[in-house]
Amino acid sequence: MTETTCNQSVYIKSGSKVAAPCGTDPSISLSRFLTVIRHQPSVEKMKLQPLKESVAIDFNALVRNRNALRQTRSLPAMLEVLSTLFWTYVSTLSLAFISTVTLILSGSSWGSLPHKYLQLVVYIQQLFTEYHQIAIDEPTNIMVPSPSVAALIQRDASRCVLARSQSTITAQDMHFVFDSDKENGGSSNTVDMSLDFALSGLQSIVQDEVAPMFAMSPSYMAYELTYDIWTKLGSAIHLKAVCIASLIFRVGFLFPLRILLLGSSFAFAAFWCVIVLFTDLSGPRKTWIAVCYSRLFCAGTGLVARYHNDANRPTRPGIAVSNHLSPNDIQIIAADVDPSREYLYTVTGQRHTGIIGAIEFLVERLCPSLWFNRANNDERKNFTNIIMDEGRRAGPVLIFPEGYCTNNTRVLQFRKAVFAPDVRIHPIAIKQDGRYGDSFWSEDLFYKYLFRILTSWALVYDVYYLEAQTLQPGESADAFAARVQALIAEAADLPVAPFDGSVFYKKIERAKYHDALQQKCATEVASCIPSEPVSPSPSEGFEKIKFET
Repeated sequence: MTETTCNQSVYIKSGSKVAAPCGTDPSISLSRFLTVIRHQPSVEKMKLQPLKESVAIDFNALVRNRNALRQTRSLPAMLEVLSTLFWTYVSTLSLAFISTVTLILSGSSWGSLPHKYLQLVVYIQQLFTEYHQIAIDEPTNIMVPSPSVAALIQRDASRCVLARSQSTITAQDMHFVFDSDKENGGSSNTVDMSLDFALSGLQSIVQDEVAPMFAMSPSYMAYELTYDIWTKLGSAIHLKAVCIASLIFRVGFLFPLRILLLGSSFAFAAFWCVIVLFTDLSGPRKTWIAVCYSRLFCAGTGLVARYHNDANRPTRPGIAVSNHLSPNDIQIIAADVDPSREYLYTVTGQRHTGIIGAIEFLVERLCPSLWFNRANNDERKNFTNIIMDEGRRAGPVLIFPEGYCTNNTRVLQFRKAVFAPDVRIHPIAIKQDGRYGDSFWSEDLFYKYLFRILTSWALVYDVYYLEAQTLQPGESADAFAARVQALIAEAADLPVAPFDGSVFYKKIERAKYHDALQQKCATEVASCIPSEPVSPSPSEGFEKIKFET
């Protein structure tokens, strides 16, 4: 180590460290160091000359110090940029939320903007056409079998009334049309019929007709951007960028926006529930409150709905019946009511707990509602009578005669309870386009279902109001229910299911259906067996053998 003194200041040259000249800042830069030396008095320069020649300056250390100084100066700028982006995001989210709420409360809408948004979603989906499970131009209803895989034993839905009540499934309610009948001109033998039964059984194992109706929508699964599609993209960087951008948009923008809208719907309804406790509201005011709540709620779920045939909207008195997709169907139908009308709907349904129970609590404060416990037989029977009285007197009572939700691939069989002679029925058909999102609740836990629909592109519905129907002369309640079911299925362009949801959800109903089907099969086979055995004569047998040999 070498030491040199200058005006009682010590300069040390030790590896990469260089001391500063007299009276200078130790953190001085190289250029400043040389400038100070240059302006020192001559005596000082003479004293520093040996040091100047012997000092080894570490330029790498100086560069590191300069970069560190730049980073220190750029950190506030980076924070400022992040702050600007954050407040831009919050402002955009707030603007979208406030604008939507304002439009709903004022009775307006976004016009054609949601439908242009759907066109953009379709364009994004078309970018991934080759990676989707089905072609982009195929029908969304892939549940309908093609002619090549049509059932070997066709069941005539118009004659297959399996659930007049949940305990009357009989073999007489079934009708089979065999392939052998078509090929043989309406006749079949035991061997052909048995073969048809065997092949139909194998086909039922391969292609289940019941379970797919209670799973996630096939079209949603086909068009959704899943991890499997991501793994197939390979080196398609632009498509991966689209996937990431869509994920950020759906989770980072749509999800918080819909949470805000759902929260505003509950807050709006809760506010008016408190007001109702202290003052009486007129019929149109209650209707306006219920409609605004329903529209806020539907906006929170990402609904884009088109309503058709407004002239056929249900009116008093009567009962409105519809196919069923999700617990949100009530709000979707109520959202299209004229806010100035004197009445809304009399809402009915299964009593729930949790979040759905809270929604039911708010609904019953704002409009007539009837809830029951389906597990209680006495309550269920009395509830039917209450609905009938309400439908004859006022209404319109909104019910879902399927009894269960489906993924909108078929229309379940209607229960006949409300299809009485002196009641006017208002059919409503709901059609979902599952490529944007699936409203059916297929998850075990509600929060998973809620997160899925809140992060979907949208829930797209077409709601069709059909002409009011009444019981025709000589028509039974079973036939009336089947006719209305067929009308709704035709309007929604869906096939009719010859059974109800209890066949899937209840083991005892599956057993009844199995026994009835087994008995029907045995009856059909027995009908082909001659009552007296017919034996060919010996000569006929000999001639046949001789001919064959």
